[in-house]
Amino acid sequence: MKPVHFRQKPRENRKSREAFCREKNREVSPYPWASLYYRIRRKAGLPAVTAGRRNQQQILHPGENWRENLKQEDDLRVRRAVLCLAAGILLAILAGAAGPAVRTVIRRPAVGQDTLETEIDAEYDGENYQVPMSLASRLYTAEELTRAKETAARNAEKMVLAGNAAWNQVSEDLDFDSGTGVPGISVSWSSSDTDQIAADGTVTCHSRGTAAKKPVVVTAVFEYEQEQWERTYRAVVVPRKKTKHQSEESILAGELNQAAADRSQEMISLPLAAGGKAIRYPAAGAATPWLLLLLGMAAAGACMLLPVQNNRQAEKKRSEELMLEYPELVMNLTVLMSAGLSVRAAWENMVVRYQYRCTQGEPHQIVYEEMTYVRNLMQQGTYEEEAYPEFGRRCGLPPYLRLGTLLGHNVRRGSQGILPLMRAEADRALDSRLRSARKRGEEISSRMLLPMMLLLGLVLVMLMAPAFMSF
Repeated sequence: MKPVHFRQKPRENRKSREAFCREKNREVSPYPWASLYYRIRRKAGLPAVTAGRRNQQQILHPGENWRENLKQEDDLRVRRAVLCLAAGILLAILAGAAGPAVRTVIRRPAVGQDTLETEIDAEYDGENYQVPMSLASRLYTAEELTRAKETAARNAEKMVLAGNAAWNQVSEDLDFDSGTGVPGISVSWSSSDTDQIAADGTVTCHSRGTAAKKPVVVTAVFEYEQEQWERTYRAVVVPRKKTKHQSEESILAGELNQAAADRSQEMISLPLAAGGKAIRYPAAGAATPWLLLLLGMAAAGACMLLPVQNNRQAEKKRSEELMLEYPELVMNLTVLMSAGLSVRAAWENMVVRYQYRCTQGEPHQIVYEEMTYVRNLMQQGTYEEEAYPEFGRRCGLPPYLRLGTLLGHNVRRGSQGILPLMRAEADRALDSRLRSARKRGEEISSRMLLPMMLLLGLVLVMLMAPAFMSF
């Protein structure tokens, strides 16, 4: 009897099965959409994250994990895009499943609207037709018409009175051009005595201090389709009551007309008082509306540019803070290196002391945050000759670029001769700080010039305004 040999699978298959098991047991990524997005970019031959986005995250958030920030951002972007795409596909599928739209109902124009002339697309006996169709507006039912008549009468009476309280106290013009506010029902007004109330509703006669004349019959003719009906109202014209503004205006008009009564005078002296009250004649300011319009446009433009200006100010403030902190950084490095520490040990010492100060409640400093970031890079395996120039590039200012290059060359050449160079750099940093302080003082003095000029102008106005007002 021949022995039975069992066939074993190749070793590489066992390895692939072990790798598959490891993949199954690994932790699920918290950003699945970002992982899918990066995988697609890699298959297309593109980097998962561009260098520009990576550098931006590292500069703006030096103490944070830029990979996690980018994954979170990309996961949210891709998720929203997928949701929008899925919604569009679902709506398209539903629209396709419903088939072509079939219209079996057409809406007639509402009451009071114009006749609608349209064409109806129809399929009949296998042929397509465009049939013209005229749709007149809808009519009220009997019950609707009764309610509409009552509503039209109430609305018409209220609208025609305009500024008058009631028919027995008509002092202002009537509005004979008003409607009813009810679709399909129109109204026309007429007066029985045009000497008191004209055909357009104007009150032409007022009983000023005398008894009121006989009442005027005002007739309203309502019309709906071919039907008409009338309503009459008894209007009594009463004297028009003057408001305070109108009374004072008549007093001023009398004074001014009296001043201009003598036609032989070339120059007319305007009255300075009337009824025991002073009169002022301010000059007409025709440019005021345009000035207000320009101010509004300027304010709108400032609101649009404010975010951009804020970003520029933040960038400028970061650069100024880095320049102010540069001398302290160089002197601390020089002191620690003079005590016998290497560049990396001095760097570590400064970062540890800064972190301790932060735990005690002191504010964060940008330069030490960047130093912390570079220290983390070196702990992760980055060479010192690469880390120090990276520190200068991240700060982006010439002194920091010079310091990063100096420290990087020191690592390659050894520590011989580094202390004289660091002392010279410290002296240069102090001189730069003095120049910067002098420049900041000049800027502050120039900024104070404008408020001082405004205060001077305000004082001049306060002193001269009473003199001008006395003329």
